[in-house]
Amino acid sequence: MLPFSRADLERLYHPATWKRGETLQEQGTVVELDVERDGKTISGKVKEADRRVPYLVRIQVQNGRGGRVKVSSTCTCMIHTQCEHAVAMLLHA
Repeated sequence: MLPFSRADLERLYHPATWKRGETLQEQGTVVELDVERDGKTISGKVKEADRRVPYLVRIQVQNGRGGRVKVSSTCTCMIHTQCEHAVAMLLHA
């Protein structure tokens, strides 16, 4: 079981980024997903329809202060971190 809820995640992202990530996930753009056994490392690929090559995404989930979840991510997109591709992968996981 992954160590976070949807509400935990939604608090961490700008509303526009969250909405775009939801849309990507609903469109089935997550084409590869690997969750480490402890649920704290997630990696995979997100391929948008207008791209030949998928974006590579890596996410680290940690326990933050007060029992809150802390998420850091990297992506090969031009935003590079905390992007809609990471949201799509987290929702897919």
